[in-house]
Amino acid sequence: MHADYNMKDDKGNTSIFYCIKNANIELVHHHFQYSINLLEENNDGTFPLDIALKSSNIELKELVCKYYFKFKANFLDDRVKMRLNTYFLRESDTIKAEIIRMSLKYESHQFAKYFLEMVEDKFIDKYNLMAIAYSEIVTPNVFSPCKYSLMLNMVYKRSTDKSKLVELVIKRKDVEFFELIASQQLGRSMNFPLSDGRTPKEVLIELAPTDKRYQEMLDYITKIYKVRIPNWGLLAPNVQNMYFKILSLHKFRNIPKEKLLVYQFFQSIFLSNKARVLEFIENGMDVNVVMDGIHPLMMCNNVFMASFLIEQGSKLDYKICLNINPAEFRQINAFYDAKFYNSDIMYHTWYCPIHAIVFTGRLEVLEYCVSTGINLKLLDSQENSLMHYAVSISDEVDPNASKARYLYKKKVSIKSKNLDGYQPIHYAVTWNYGAVKFLIEKRVDLNAIGVDKRIPLHFAIAHGTPEIVNLLMSKKINYDIQDHLLDYPINMIMNQKFDNNIIRIIEVYAKYGASLDYPSFSDGGPILFDFLNKHEVLKCLIDNGADLNNLNKNRDTALAVCLNNKNFVGVKMLLEGGADINASNHDTKSNLYECRYALLMKYILKFHPTLYLDAPKYYIQIRFLDVAKELFNV
Repeated sequence: MHADYNMKDDKGNTSIFYCIKNANIELVHHHFQYSINLLEENNDGTFPLDIALKSSNIELKELVCKYYFKFKANFLDDRVKMRLNTYFLRESDTIKAEIIRMSLKYESHQFAKYFLEMVEDKFIDKYNLMAIAYSEIVTPNVFSPCKYSLMLNMVYKRSTDKSKLVELVIKRKDVEFFELIASQQLGRSMNFPLSDGRTPKEVLIELAPTDKRYQEMLDYITKIYKVRIPNWGLLAPNVQNMYFKILSLHKFRNIPKEKLLVYQFFQSIFLSNKARVLEFIENGMDVNVVMDGIHPLMMCNNVFMASFLIEQGSKLDYKICLNINPAEFRQINAFYDAKFYNSDIMYHTWYCPIHAIVFTGRLEVLEYCVSTGINLKLLDSQENSLMHYAVSISDEVDPNASKARYLYKKKVSIKSKNLDGYQPIHYAVTWNYGAVKFLIEKRVDLNAIGVDKRIPLHFAIAHGTPEIVNLLMSKKINYDIQDHLLDYPINMIMNQKFDNNIIRIIEVYAKYGASLDYPSFSDGGPILFDFLNKHEVLKCLIDNGADLNNLNKNRDTALAVCLNNKNFVGVKMLLEGGADINASNHDTKSNLYECRYALLMKYILKFHPTLYLDAPKYYIQIRFLDVAKELFNV
């Protein structure tokens, strides 16, 4: 017979308590062959895990914590979570840090995340928990989205000191994670000092000759410094042309006097008034003058005016430099959250007239410009090629991708990458079906990823059309790739503006057997939770097989959320769609407990839920008597 290891003495202690207290490692190890409760309190409120955490015997502490956090700790057990929560809050900062360190070391990441949410940023900095988490979780140069989840939460959502973390990442030559940190610093500088007073860039300049991985890190942050807003360079010419047209509508109003002559010069070019343009030039107007990012060649509507200006000395490769706050034009942003566009920082970009002509000019004007011998390998400040511009034209303007096809014949690459690792296909999927079809015909890589780990399907679902999504899915591409934020392509559907597009994309996704239940990094739940108040979309999700009993990050079901938010239509649709009324929420209670309205309860009971015996008592206690009355009527 085995001994009863849960038997207590008169002080309330079990045998494991004394084994740990006396640092008898052999007996402690023996106890762990059986199911031992390390949270069992004695008469003084102390328990075995507490004794181990406060022990000076490192081997003992490691043994006990490994047993508990790796094999015993159950995050889904609310009693355990509440017990550890109470213990964590009452203990000193040193013990709190030790609990977090042990939960990280022994892969109890849910508890580690739970405890980290209870401490402030300065606490994380004080005990160097960011670097500790990184060293325990991340394998250098191995991108593992599941393991990265906790680290990404800390890097992206906490305003902690990153210097020690960056120092450790550089020391481990971890290019993958370094790029994640660098991309998180967009809009800010990585010029913070490390422990020796030097910046990451200065350290990497010294180390680069010794290892190619250091050189890769240096190249990456050099590019990040070079341009702060991805894809801004591509959109700048179009923004400036739009700006000019807006000015035209005002007929000289709101134009500063010092710009009025330049404006009139541009207007004459736009109207193809050669005599007036020549008059300006003869009176000293520079044919390469730039106003607000607009060059004379960008105003040409035909070959006649373009050839005339080039004869007069206008240059297709003239560098147009622009400093601007993207907040002024954030409505044109196609790929990034508005938060990047709400700062006071002025960003630098540059491009050439030829880029703008590809983007906004007529095909015959482009053909003439190419005939002049212009270098077709010209890049803008973000290293976008002419092909990037050509495939970004709206399919309303160029449905057959005529400019992209023309440039391809002229040997312009369809696979060139810009600073962010985007190929032309990444831009084409957001704008032009014809361009996507053309690129697929030419065997472009549909699984190409940028520095943010996103494939073209991410962008197509976020900003493209259902037809483009269908075209991509028909090529049997990989749809379960996660980006740097651990989001799957289907999670990007939240960026779509119109419900009709959302519904059609969901139908396309389901048609190819792709799951609609991938969790989002931001809220922890599938897209079902994002559309509980959009009932047409919700119906589409239900009809196409979305799992109605999934949980979000708060461990609530969709039904519980609808009940809490008085979403009667959502409740009805979910129940009729097969949602389980008895599924447990974060309080391990049935969804039945979330109801606060008698009429709704009456409707719910039609679905014959299991009636918990204490349910009427619960509703009486919280004074929802009408609801309790409905329960008594069952």
